[in-house]
Amino acid sequence: MPITEAQRIERRKHIGSSDMAAVLGVDPWRTAYDVWAEKTGRLLDEKPTAAMERGNRYESGVLDFAEAELGALVRNVHCVRPGTALASNVDGVLVDTGEPVEAKTSTMMDQWGPAGTDQVPEQYIVQCHVHMLCREVPGPDAAVKLLGEVEGCHLAVFLGGREERLYRIPLNNDLSRIIVDEAAKFWTCVERDTPPAGAVGTPHVLKLMRREPEKIVSIDPAIVRTWLDAKAALKAAGEHEEQAKAAVLTAMGNGEAALCGDLGALTYLTVNRKGYTVQPSSYRQLRHKPQGL
Repeated sequence: MPITEAQRIERRKHIGSSDMAAVLGVDPWRTAYDVWAEKTGRLLDEKPTAAMERGNRYESGVLDFAEAELGALVRNVHCVRPGTALASNVDGVLVDTGEPVEAKTSTMMDQWGPAGTDQVPEQYIVQCHVHMLCREVPGPDAAVKLLGEVEGCHLAVFLGGREERLYRIPLNNDLSRIIVDEAAKFWTCVERDTPPAGAVGTPHVLKLMRREPEKIVSIDPAIVRTWLDAKAALKAAGEHEEQAKAAVLTAMGNGEAALCGDLGALTYLTVNRKGYTVQPSSYRQLRHKPQGL
């Protein structure tokens, strides 16, 4: 669900559920460095993408599905775990049980197991645990109590644009301890304004980094050498591919298609490109069709 502007400002003061997945290295889209750069105010503001806005709209329907299956829930709940930097902006909380409900949309159906299980992408398991850990029971042992008030988190998902499923993630004690410990270590990096050791940002986030005009820094030449070697290898691979392609087209002569034994077939057909912002054009494209497809 979309968060409010007040929550957006507040979450910079804490490690959220999706942040924690990146801190632990299980988020396929963000890294610990990305989260650190955001929390320390180093990034330019970014408008939500069309895909993010669509996801927010559809997640409302996913919560409707969860509510019909599980019972009444309170939506968009913000919780902070006392004594830690962990916080949770959970999509919903069940009125009867207090269990959190996370809503997702996904096109990658092969990453999800049967409904009713906990077979979901790893980053969502971490997110669900943060939601559970941020619902601590107050009491005489609250200062040392590690586990959350609830024993499970529901995950509702709309898969592939055609199927709704419910999953339940049970609380795992070992993972809970790891989350609490690693959150404390990471927040020390934020407070000291020092990035996590060995962490590297993603290209997208690095483009959002605020740059100081005319500032010059010194970096390890080995890092630059690795980049230059990678660029050279990529260029060499591209040149090799072009030469190999030329050899294939030479062997095809004036044919538009070719059979290549157990490797299947090739086509070299004309592709017409419509001109929306440029003039219409056409070109030939070499394509490979494996045997049996």
